[in-house]
Amino acid sequence: TPESPVTAAGGPASLGTPPAGYHFITVTAAELGSTAGFTVAMPDTWTVVTRGTGKVIEAPGGTTYLQIDLTPHTYADMLVEARYLSALTRKQGHFPGYTGLGIHPANIRGGRGAAWNFAWQSASAGRVRVLDLMYIASTPTGRQSFALYLSSPDPAWNSSLPAFDEAMRTFRPIP
Repeated sequence: TPESPVTAAGGPASLGTPPAGYHFITVTAAELGSTAGFTVAMPDTWTVVTRGTGKVIEAPGGTTYLQIDLTPHTYADMLVEARYLSALTRKQGHFPGYTGLGIHPANIRGGRGAAWNFAWQSASAGRVRVLDLMYIASTPTGRQSFALYLSSPDPAWNSSLPAFDEAMRTFRPIP
């Protein structure tokens, strides 16, 4: 389902071997200058690039991706944060043709988070679906904000869900 990554992020992270065709990547706190880092499984055919305060894991072609951003959140309540970001990005015009598809509470790794669903119109990729999961993890080194931003052109959204689900099933903060 379009919301399956939310379910996959809800329970404890899978620590076992990823399925065939996937491998783990680990990003340290030192690498990003943050309180915590993370580990996550990604498809073997996808690539990783650093972008700002996080990593972007891209499918071939670069239009489908998972961005894991560690920028500190403005608000401690993730529903308030999601509503704030929705209003801010619309005001700034970042997502032409923005259509809100819902903001709701989400259990992420046992913590209180939020799921922000929306679509927008890209000049090059057409209609793009986005699911942004946000929460603040308590780690041995302190609290760390995470935004797990899943994005794909609408026609490829359903075929991208297995990769997004596996990433959310295996994502875990590390000190």
